Formats: sequence, structure tokens, C-alpha cells
Amino acid sequence: MYIRNLVENTCIRYGLQGEHGLSFYIETAGHKVLFDVGASEKFWENARRMGIRLENVDTVILSHGHNDHGGGLTTFFEKNTEAMVYIHQNAFRRHFSDLRKKTGGMLPAVSECADISLDMALRDHDRIVYVDKPMYTIDNELTVLSGIVPLRLQPDTCKRLYEDDGQGLRYDTFSHEQHLVVTEGNRHVLFCGCSHAGIVNILENFRENFGVAPELVVGGFHLSSPRLGTMADERLMEKIAAELMRYENCRYYTCHCTGKQAYEWLRARMGNQIQYVATGDAVTV
Repeated sequence: MYIRNLVENTCIRYGLQGEHGLSFYIETAGHKVLFDVGASEKFWENARRMGIRLENVDTVILSHGHNDHGGGLTTFFEKNTEAMVYIHQNAFRRHFSDLRKKTGGMLPAVSECADISLDMALRDHDRIVYVDKPMYTIDNELTVLSGIVPLRLQPDTCKRLYEDDGQGLRYDTFSHEQHLVVTEGNRHVLFCGCSHAGIVNILENFRENFGVAPELVVGGFHLSSPRLGTMADERLMEKIAAELMRYENCRYYTCHCTGKQAYEWLRARMGNQIQYVATGDAVTV
């Protein structure tokens, strides 16, 4: 399996562009997959510069309904004419991020938020497949997990995100979030977009469904708040790090909403079990 980070927040490679967003290219024995499409067309341009032809992608998984992960959908539909795009059935709700420095425990007005929704004009596109099951099997290589409840150790940085399902603004339940499992033989790789439900809960859900731990976890853990320039509470981070290290044979490749400060904090405790994967970086499994 070959994995390439097409775009995320950081970029140190000449000729590529970073942005607040995420997109992974995944090549397996049977598929060429995109997991998320970033915030803009940069994922496509970066792929072109890396010699990756996204016209040949056959499957797209969108991790959730925020525009830093699905903002490139229009570009993708224009330039790739075949691939189906798997999106959770709740992803096209309106989604918002709090612009206030302090919330006072009160819900904001919509005017106090940034609209981070997907492009509603795409919701009836004929190449969208809406995922409506907590374990959705595409084939023997690709499985989508969703419906994970944030029972414990959910990052406090997720508490400034909201949704509107037509009944008014409320705290986001992240019911629109989904994760990709790629299976080759007895090996599993788990892809997470932002892990809003909490990476600990996501790993426990994976183990309940597959009976083992994944070999690799790739993606963001939402341990930072880019608007505030802060990371998650350190006491919470200590508990999360301890839980991640329990999976001794699992390696973590993280980026995007984890944040570099939180990554360095985790790295100091987890050592080589965790690595940062920036724009242009590749992982071979």
C-alpha cells in the first residue's frame, strides 16, 4: 500500500503548496483512492506536480462535512469523470466554527461563526453515495466506519464546532464523521480526517469491529485550535497518549488538526511510535 499526503497545513517541499485542509492519495492492489480533497484545488495541483494522475482515482471517501476536507469536491468532479464519492448522509448539514475568543458556555449567534459547510450545490450530484450504516463495506479492501459516539477523552478543541440540521444551531454531534479502513490480507490501516469523536473512541470502535488493532493510523487528531493558536488540555493529552501507547504494535502518522505543538508534545512521550506526515510526504506499508 502506498500513501501520499497531497495537502495539509504544513509544507516544506519545493513546488508544493500547503493549506488548512487534508487530502491523502492511497494506492492499493485493487484501488486508487482519495481520502478527503482538501479545502481548494491545491490537492489536485500538488498531485500533478508529484506525478500522480488523479484522473485515475476510482474511489473517494470524504471524512466529514467540513469544507477544509471537502472544499476540493467541485475541482474533483470537474477533472475526474468516473469515481464515486462516499459521504455520510449527514455531511450536508450546515456546519459552523466559533469565531469568539471566549464562549462563556453559551451557544453563539450564526453571525459569530464561520460557515465551514460543504458546497450545498453538490448534495444531489449523481456520483455521490450516501453512507447510512455504521459499518459500510465497499469491497474486501475498503470499509467505512461511522456513528462513533465520543464517550470519553474527546478533545476540548472540538467544543467550538456547531451544526444546524434545520432545527437551529447546536453543538456538533459529529454524526457526519466517518473513517476509512483499508485492508490488505491481515493488515489494516485506519484513516481519520479529524477524529472529532476522539481518537481513543475511534480505535476502540475499530477493535470492536475487526477484533484487532490497526497496524497504522493515519490522519488528524484535532488536538489544536488554529483560530486560538492553542492545543488541547495537557491533562487530557496525557490520558490520550497513554491510550495510544497501549496499542504497542500500532504506528501513528498524524498531521493537520493535530497541530505541530501537540504533535511535538506527543512525540516527546510516544517516541518513534508517532510521526508527522506533511504535504508531499509518503508512507509505504
